[in-house]
Amino acid sequence: MAIPTLRTLAQLKQQAEALGLDVKPTKNTSSGTKTHSKDDFIYALRDFYLSQMGDYATETLKMMIQLEQPMLCQQFKVLKPEEQKAALDTDNNEWFAEEKLDGNRMILMFINGQFDAFSRNISVENFLPVSYGEKILLDGVDLSKVGHDFIIDCEVISSNPNICTKLTTSGVPLETLTQLQATSAIMALNKEDSLRIQKEDPLVFKSFDVLYLDGEWLLDKPLIDRLRLHRPLIKKIKETGLLIDVPRATRKNKRAFFEEIIDKGGEGAVLKNLRSTYNNRGNRQRDGWVKVKRSMALMAKRNGLDDSIDCFVTGYQLASEDKGWDGLIGSLEFSTFLKKKNGKVVQHVIANVSNIPLEMRKRMTVTDPEGNPVLADEWYGRVASCDGASISARKLCLNHPRLICWRTDKSMDQCVMEEEFLLSQVGTTTVD
Repeated sequence: MAIPTLRTLAQLKQQAEALGLDVKPTKNTSSGTKTHSKDDFIYALRDFYLSQMGDYATETLKMMIQLEQPMLCQQFKVLKPEEQKAALDTDNNEWFAEEKLDGNRMILMFINGQFDAFSRNISVENFLPVSYGEKILLDGVDLSKVGHDFIIDCEVISSNPNICTKLTTSGVPLETLTQLQATSAIMALNKEDSLRIQKEDPLVFKSFDVLYLDGEWLLDKPLIDRLRLHRPLIKKIKETGLLIDVPRATRKNKRAFFEEIIDKGGEGAVLKNLRSTYNNRGNRQRDGWVKVKRSMALMAKRNGLDDSIDCFVTGYQLASEDKGWDGLIGSLEFSTFLKKKNGKVVQHVIANVSNIPLEMRKRMTVTDPEGNPVLADEWYGRVASCDGASISARKLCLNHPRLICWRTDKSMDQCVMEEEFLLSQVGTTTVD
């Protein structure tokens, strides 16, 4: 499993050497020798800091380390047409559709009388999972009444649908434009402020899986078997007073279920294979969980508009070292001409796209007179079609953008969009 971190290999090595750690290399090279990977240093550093905690290392923290990380979703577009049909368009088979929520992923634990909660966040200092247990309001909740030790997988959202506006007016230093950002803001506050907000607007948990029950890890059991244990467990947890439930789901009319969610401004659906085990290894499976989401292209089609956004190259960023493309172009900045309501036309950055094939990265990267890698001049102004998951409210640009194709048949002056259209797409966009 790879632990995500923005630290470079050189920084990790320096930190390990400063602590006197003897880190063994495990990564195979083409010559058959071993070299260090980032994970080699991360695991060594994590184990060192865990050992330094001694008795302060809680049992729940150790359990979270055993879990490694929550299961990830594959993207719908990766599936072959016949796989897409089976997952979304075939009723009552081994696939079901579950509503995707715009919340924060959270692992909830109750082990030997101790409650804890972990997100996917890893400390940038000691690489240990970050606990949020003390920031979850449990007034009047007695989880010992459940009668089980458990670990469950959840999404957490605020019970107040207007929490974004409320937090902004309360002075939270974030542009909390979505439920996800709002719950992130609540979790980022200090313990006292977080609990204070929850007293008036408590958090709600939507649980969709059970990973551990009464001393037994369930990761290798098929999802259908885990769900048979999960449903009665959630019922018992709910009876303790914790605001918890399960997401809406169906095995029939899955596409109609997905379309209904989108029509109401929802995030989309997660398609789950009932035969799948729980993958905690950090990679994505096409036969496990698959997310099907809002897409700019589909929403544009629904509105009788173009099926993607035409835009032109205006800048670039170099690839980061950890991506393996050091010294090459990492992403391209695309812009379009934005026509405002008053008729004025301005150049507007619409996307920063990174899904660029390696050979193309090599072709577009040249060196300047000082020997620095830069974008070759001939790439500026090239027109492409781009798509994305939605339009961001603050910058009016594509969220999770991707390059669809290059448009040799179009010029920069044809890349014009109405600002009014972009504004209409904020938070209302469909399928990925």
